[in-house]
Amino acid sequence: MNAKNTIIAGMAVVVVLVAGGNLQADEIVLQNAEDTYLTTSSTTSDRGNSADIELKAAGGTNRGLLRFDLTSLGSVANLQITGAKLELYAHASGFSGAVNIDLHEVLPANDGWVDTGTGYSCWNYKNHDTANWAGSNGCGTSGTDYNATVLDSCTTTTLNTWYDWTITDATMLDTLEAWANGTSTNAGFLLRYTTNNRRNFRSNEYATASFRPKLTVTYTPEPATMALLGIGGIGLIIRRRRRA
Repeated sequence: MNAKNTIIAGMAVVVVLVAGGNLQADEIVLQNAEDTYLTTSSTTSDRGNSADIELKAAGGTNRGLLRFDLTSLGSVANLQITGAKLELYAHASGFSGAVNIDLHEVLPANDGWVDTGTGYSCWNYKNHDTANWAGSNGCGTSGTDYNATVLDSCTTTTLNTWYDWTITDATMLDTLEAWANGTSTNAGFLLRYTTNNRRNFRSNEYATASFRPKLTVTYTPEPATMALLGIGGIGLIIRRRRRA
């Protein structure tokens, strides 16, 4: 099968993948994230409509939330996710110097956080004025609000560049599969600062789509079969590769 790239922008399509012989793992790049950040500087304000995900641990605390829809992979027979990578584009900073940021899973108890609009999430509320975070304000309690396991850490040093967090934890990869097939609640990811500084990353609300957050998922479908993969949303790319 020849290698092809398919780019989907603002439409629903069905891609037919025909497997012939042994297959190398495929990749799907998701760029239709829900995202927001929580801040102590304005504890009840909606930041989900911001063009930035602003993270900091100086002059207050900000934490980021992201959620990607993996259900387009749910129709892949015998789905096995073998890796994933989150990428964010950094464009602003509070101070010079390196800043470390950890990636965690948000636990299902915080399902239903909202990036913007009615019932938006903020520091004080998972859903404004109606529901608290499962553990503490700012989605801040390890083991209750978010999984204590650090999926990956990234040290950011310069601006106007991409940074990535690579997920290899076997339990989290199983969780991604469960998000895809609907057997587990997808509450997304949490970004936490571990050094005092500020970094701004482009969010899903940024005008130029190519700079928005993206999640690349590497997976293996059932070999020697035909799979139908229904895909919808903006900025979604499938790469199909032939084993050399």
